[in-house]
Amino acid sequence: MDFDLTEEQRAWQKAVHDFVAKEVRPRAQEVGETGEFNWEAARKGAALGLLGLAIPEEYGGAGVDSISAAVAIEELGWGCGSTALSLAAHNGLGTLPIVLYGSDALKKRWLPIVASGKGKLAALALTEPDAGSDLQGGVKTKAVKSNDRWVINGAKMCARTLPSRSTS
Repeated sequence: MDFDLTEEQRAWQKAVHDFVAKEVRPRAQEVGETGEFNWEAARKGAALGLLGLAIPEEYGGAGVDSISAAVAIEELGWGCGSTALSLAAHNGLGTLPIVLYGSDALKKRWLPIVASGKGKLAALALTEPDAGSDLQGGVKTKAVKSNDRWVINGAKMCARTLPSRSTS
């Protein structure tokens, strides 16, 4: 079995590495100290395809294979671990379920927005006030199909912006 990257994957790796070296790595310490997300790099990365790794090109994404997506996250991690984790969650937990299971209407509505960098990052609403992320019995939110619609009952936790930490 051949474990080498293809020529196309190596070119992708270099393009992502060069982007990360210029836009992500120089702010990694600041991001770590302040806890502020590097929105500027994320939005610039959209043009390269970093916000739409698995999103098909017809919806504005990069539509790369799984190895190329992993290479991109690895390069992001080289530059800044928290930025890599955020974009990995956006791509894997937020956009991939829509790509794989979303209706055409859902894909047309949301995928171009999240791949473009003009909106926010996509997310998976999992954590609940009384359960955290306990899928084995703690999560109480339910979705029930009623006629041609889904009715969702329950509560999820919202992300909050944390105050910046003082380094003095």
